[in-house]
Amino acid sequence: MNRLGYASYRGTVYKKEAQSKFIYAYKCDAAAFINTVATNEFFKARLVREMRNVIGLLSDPFCELFAPLIINHDLIEVNDGWCWSIKRQSFL
Repeated sequence: MNRLGYASYRGTVYKKEAQSKFIYAYKCDAAAFINTVATNEFFKARLVREMRNVIGLLSDPFCELFAPLIINHDLIEVNDGWCWSIKRQSFL
């Protein structure tokens, strides 16, 4: 997932924004993501056999098997990797 720019958080899948270093945007729920990945011929043979198990793992909000996103509500990415810290009231 990481190599393709995807991450999970509480049972949903997020995609890294193309021009961002830190920002991820909502992509879809776990079942939709796995069904999309299953259309890829490289993954299809292995994934179809275990599809229900993988969807169950990925959609579990407490599963950390796929290294979930860590959300920092203090930082806002503004430009070229610079982030505005709300608490510090400065750029990082």
